[in-house]
Amino acid sequence: INDEELRAISTSLTHLIKLDVHYCRSITAAGFACLSSLTSLQDLDIRYIEINDEGLLAISSSLTQLTKLDLQDCQSVTGAGFVCLSSLTSLQDLDVCYTKINDEGLRAISTSLPRLTKLNLQSCDSITGAGFACLSSLTSLQDLNVSSTKINDEGLLAISSSLTRPDKLNLESCEMITGA
Repeated sequence: INDEELRAISTSLTHLIKLDVHYCRSITAAGFACLSSLTSLQDLDIRYIEINDEGLLAISSSLTQLTKLDLQDCQSVTGAGFVCLSSLTSLQDLDVCYTKINDEGLRAISTSLPRLTKLNLQSCDSITGAGFACLSSLTSLQDLNVSSTKINDEGLLAISSSLTRPDKLNLESCEMITGA
């Protein structure tokens, strides 16, 4: 599927609730602007697509009903580009694993998305140990994956002392956490 076909879907299926276009590498960042007509969209899967900050801004500014967003391995979004996700206040499930999200983006998400119940940060190398401390404001979080990240004792302590509802916490391959 390419930009033109995505535009056709967006104009003809305006009441669409779920859209999965992962691995559709012919969609460009500019192509995502046409999704603005899908105001009922709740679930968007764009894994493994070369979306950039501009494309993510187009999605974030118009798809305010999103409750689930999968950005796995969207490597063209910069750390600062994730800040625009803060307008998606209905988000409950966010997957940004294998992306370049950084402390600034994580801070914006943590302070603006209070409904998040599931967050996947696996292999997000640009988040520092101290950056994980801002996750403490996500008090509704039930499922957190920080495997293969740079989370350290300080970040884990902040998470464990503030998050009262986690059902699932993945710390696999977190080598900066000590026995203490």
